[in-house]
Amino acid sequence: SVPRGAGQTNRSVTALSSNAVATSDGGAPKAPADGYKNWPKPDTIPGEYVYSFYDDNDRDTFIQLARLQGVVIVDKLDLGFSVRVRVPDRQSLDELFRRAPTPMDGSPNFFVKAPEVFGKNPELPQGAYKPFGSIALQWLGVSGDLGAWGKGMTVAVLDTVVGKHRSLEEDNIERLKGAPEAGELGTLTAHGTAVASLVAGGAADLTGLAPASKILSIQVLGDDGSGDTFTLAKAIVDAVNRGANVINLSLGTH
Repeated sequence: SVPRGAGQTNRSVTALSSNAVATSDGGAPKAPADGYKNWPKPDTIPGEYVYSFYDDNDRDTFIQLARLQGVVIVDKLDLGFSVRVRVPDRQSLDELFRRAPTPMDGSPNFFVKAPEVFGKNPELPQGAYKPFGSIALQWLGVSGDLGAWGKGMTVAVLDTVVGKHRSLEEDNIERLKGAPEAGELGTLTAHGTAVASLVAGGAADLTGLAPASKILSIQVLGDDGSGDTFTLAKAIVDAVNRGANVINLSLGTH
């Protein structure tokens, strides 16, 4: 357990996560014995960590001390009193945790990516190949008038930003920027737009499964097709707070 109150250095927690272990003397959370080097996690973001604290007082104290230590506060999330940090080296983190409150949980931050490799042509399957085209709904066994399907529902698409498309009604799309470092809404729209069209497409030849639904587009992937797990978690919270009934995540990480 972690005693209440900020700034206490002699806290005792048994584990921050399944991978990072805290010390009992107020030192920095310790990495596994291999220092994460042998993790089967190629999408670890170098120098970035995510920590959750007992309360906002602990987190705010940590943030103040982190800035004095030269640690960059990239973003924070009220849920779990969480913070995303970027450190120049492990030594800076060790020094910080000698003075800062011990977090309840922590791990490296990870890249998330859309499933397709941007800028490359996908390999076609071997043998006979016939694309779905406009018969995906038929293949799913859906028929009849779908015009009212999805009415009153909001589907959050956490992806690249959803762009303009002839199958989508602009009045039914709300766009938000999820990544704190991404300036204006990105220009890469292909993947998010494709997903939104599958959901809410209204063209005769591009009909989605719920054409009457509204799309909440939250950009969590940049123009290089990648994002990070902290931003994704924050976007999920934003989507729920904005009343999303369904959240679509067509991305992944290692």
